[in-house]
Amino acid sequence: MIAELCVLRLKNKTNNDWMDKLISHDDYIELISIDYHNKFSIVEVENIIEKYIDYSKYYKNKILEMINIIIKQHENTGELLRELYDMYCHGCDFLFDLGLEYGLRCEVPPKANSWDDLSSEQKRELVNSFYPRINDFAIEVRQWLENGTVKVLGYDKGNLKYIVEDEPSKDTNI
Repeated sequence: MIAELCVLRLKNKTNNDWMDKLISHDDYIELISIDYHNKFSIVEVENIIEKYIDYSKYYKNKILEMINIIIKQHENTGELLRELYDMYCHGCDFLFDLGLEYGLRCEVPPKANSWDDLSSEQKRELVNSFYPRINDFAIEVRQWLENGTVKVLGYDKGNLKYIVEDEPSKDTNI
């Protein structure tokens, strides 16, 4: 995602002065030298910028943002719950309630074969049926992340690494 934004900005020759201040001069030169019309340019960008990205902070903030949107009962809540379900299925056990109980009900809704088979109104009705109970689980996960009970350690080769206080660290495959 971050690499894709860099590719888009560099490909479109958008003002990149900000980037020269965040990365080394050599890495900046490498980035502006990449052929962005090559379909593998994203891999080159990722290899250059990954040392500048704090994946633990990025993924913690990403999950917190998702949780806060769910608490506000946003129109994208169903999509976010499906994403949390996917994360749960890839080993993020701390997302059990949000992912398995609610995300799975969005993924395989009671009145259809899949989320995509539902009308907008049916999606809204399904998600609205989760409230207010879902907020208790969302607030609990948010507290775990904010108080350090669950610590996102990083991200490596498709695996989100996290630790739950008093448990061994976990590698997931997302």
